[in-house]
Amino acid sequence: MNLIKRFLPILICIIALILLLDMVLFFKPPANKTLLLETTSPGGSYTIRAYLSPETLTTSSMIWCEYDANHIIGWTKEVYRGYRENTVHIKWLEDDTVVINNKILILPFDKYDFRIKNNRLKTYIATP
Repeated sequence: MNLIKRFLPILICIIALILLLDMVLFFKPPANKTLLLETTSPGGSYTIRAYLSPETLTTSSMIWCEYDANHIIGWTKEVYRGYRENTVHIKWLEDDTVVINNKILILPFDKYDFRIKNNRLKTYIATP
């Protein structure tokens, strides 16, 4: 029992440090980004901002989109991250349904990330 009381705070600190490093290293938005497009849903509920993170020596260009619910001030969430993309095409189908680079996303539930293998999103086929 005494051994558990001694090592429990150390174990909690190690787990917290690992989680913090994971958040900082793998889930942070790109540092050098350029705003490409800002669009608001037809009903005004959501605003999507699309950014371009340019090519560097070790990475290709990336499109990164975030949205905010206009009724919650200061709250944003990443909704799209595409690798080796230079342009972004955004089309609103409904107030909460958007197509970003031929990926249909229903806000606030869906998210597309090229790093995730099983993105179960429908592909939008544009009709002329």
